Order: sequence, then C-alpha cells, then structure tokens
Amino acid sequence: MSSPRLDNLASSFASLDALISHSKVDSKLRDHSEIDMIMLFDHEEVGSCSAQGADSNMAVEVTHRIFECLNGQTKEDYYRAIHRSLLMSADMAHAVHPNYSEKHQPQHRPLMQEGIVIKINANQRYMTDSVGIAILKSLAQRVDVPI
Repeated sequence: MSSPRLDNLASSFASLDALISHSKVDSKLRDHSEIDMIMLFDHEEVGSCSAQGADSNMAVEVTHRIFECLNGQTKEDYYRAIHRSLLMSADMAHAVHPNYSEKHQPQHRPLMQEGIVIKINANQRYMTDSVGIAILKSLAQRVDVPI
C-alpha cells in the first residue's frame, strides 16, 4: 500500500472521528472541566518548523487563546492545565516489506493489521515518553488492541 500523505490523512481522520464520538457521550457522565481537542498540522513532511507546522509556536498560541476565553483563569492556571494534559502524536509506521524483510531489525518488524506501533527516538523526535507509553498501553489493553 502506497499513497502520498496517507499517514496524515489516516491519523487526522481517526482523531477527528474519536473527538466527535467522545463529544456524543452522555453529558451527565462527562466532566466538563476538560477540553478535548486535536491539532492537525500542515507541512509535516516538508518541515514542521514552518509557520503552521507542529514545531512552530502555533500550538502554544492556540491553546493559550482558548484558555484565555475561560473566565477567571490566570496564566499560572494555564501552565498547570498544560502539565496535567496528555499530548499524543499520531503517525504511521512502515510495515515489513516482504521483498526487503532483511532491511528490518529482527526485534522491530511492524506488520500490517497487527496493532499499534509505538515509536521511540533517543533524540526525542517523537512525542512518545514513558508516561504516554504507559497510558497508551493501558488504554489499548482495556479495549483489546494489540501493541
């Protein structure tokens, strides 16, 4: 399977679908003190440092502006809310190509339709950290999604 921007389209669609589904949960069961949001960035492949890329200051500006709209909130409240928040980055992994399986390390062989791949990079090029991994594993286990 090969298609341009497939990872961006798939993860954007899944995120938006989840956000819409969660918004339909019975309001009596929800704690409305939280704000559910997704951020869909442009320029992921050509450089996330662009003005509207993921590494720009756009995320900080947007979240701060939303927070300012909440009455009675201080800048300190904003920082506390950010530190209580969970940020996950969604992408796709390259599955093992049957004609080039030797190109993959034996212990890292993502297969299609076999579950979630957690990407970790020593230089922190992904948003994955130990807390996020633990939360993702717990959620996946709860709904029987393999990792």
